[in-house]
Amino acid sequence: MWLRSDTPSSLRQRLRLAQDVGRDQYAPAIFIGLCYMAITTMWTLYSAYVPVLLQVDYGLRATAIGAVMMLDNLTALLIQPWIGARSDRLRSRWGKRLPFIVVSAPVAAVGFALIPLVHQHLDGLATFVGVVMVMLVAMAAMRVPLFALLPDLIPPDRRSTANGIINVFGGIGIMIATVGLGWLYRLNRAGPFAVAGILLLITTGLLSVAMPWLRQRYAVQPEQEGESPPSNSLLMLKDVLAENWRGVPLLLVAIFLYTFGINAVETFFTLYGRNVLALSEEMALMMLGVFFLTYMLASVPSGMVGERHGRQRVMILGLTALSGLVLLAFVVRTWWGTLLVLPLGGLAWAAVNANALPLLLAMSPPGHAGSAIGLYYASTTLASIVSPLVNGKLIDIGNEDYNLAILATSVAAGLAALTMLGMGRWGRRR
Repeated sequence: MWLRSDTPSSLRQRLRLAQDVGRDQYAPAIFIGLCYMAITTMWTLYSAYVPVLLQVDYGLRATAIGAVMMLDNLTALLIQPWIGARSDRLRSRWGKRLPFIVVSAPVAAVGFALIPLVHQHLDGLATFVGVVMVMLVAMAAMRVPLFALLPDLIPPDRRSTANGIINVFGGIGIMIATVGLGWLYRLNRAGPFAVAGILLLITTGLLSVAMPWLRQRYAVQPEQEGESPPSNSLLMLKDVLAENWRGVPLLLVAIFLYTFGINAVETFFTLYGRNVLALSEEMALMMLGVFFLTYMLASVPSGMVGERHGRQRVMILGLTALSGLVLLAFVVRTWWGTLLVLPLGGLAWAAVNANALPLLLAMSPPGHAGSAIGLYYASTTLASIVSPLVNGKLIDIGNEDYNLAILATSVAAGLAALTMLGMGRWGRRR
């Protein structure tokens, strides 16, 4: 009798609660994630094929390739902190973030589609670099406001899970690039770039249409926001330093270090596969897709674990595991050994990436989300500038040994874990 009278009511209550939680977590994250899916599709193709284009079309060696990749990101480094703080201060009928997104996305899409066509129609390395830099500036102007929608629309205690959902879409974008579009590169190397640009336009359009409803239904309450946002992210960092000199700066250093390592893999993995594992570019890219597939599947559980057991603790465990797994790949140096390591590395990377941005937001003053995300991307962009150059030089010094980039990834992840250990108890509560 107890089962018959109480169980249906209890079940209805649980379903209603699950529905409410699902709405709060998933609706904003899905629309942000769709745009992020297009962005990661573009970045994966960029990291995989631009170094190859530089080598094949322009005859550059690893150091020169690294230098070009560094120059590509330099403008983005300068723009992102300013854009983030500017989006905190903007007041328009379209909201704080959307104007930056809808203006930048078409420029980024067209610039990206032009990258493989420059050598055929506009000869010269300088022109190639100029086109890529325009694309990257537009991407930088779009990316920070896009991720600033996360704290605008999702409460603090659910941001790791929501970020994990967004990262799932990012993983789908990577799979689109590695598995879905890798074959198209062999047929027409401009094809994947055009498809990715169109995907960005479509997803940005969907977000623009949905944004009025998202703001009305999910906007974080005004009392959760601070007042008088700073004019740039560096001023916000100065205020944060006065309150907590260890947490945010050390977290930014850790973000720089592990991005330095992951960027080494993303930039040189196709050349690593070709020169060390004796694979074609397409096969190497598909192997990298295994890493990102497990990363995608583990992103949401990693966010949930971070919310329950502490984001800093979960990130440290993930970085330690990632360092050890990549070191194993460096020692093994075979395609089958690398293939065994990649899915486990994807799990470890999910533990890190799902929790990093929510942890930084938790450490930052309310109402300064754009500035905090500007600092986050400034750290990742700076790492993306330094990593190709340093690792390219390391490869050249090692007589074209692309396996040294794998070693650099292991060392960087280990140093990031040690850095986060130095954050102390404050960081472990988040």
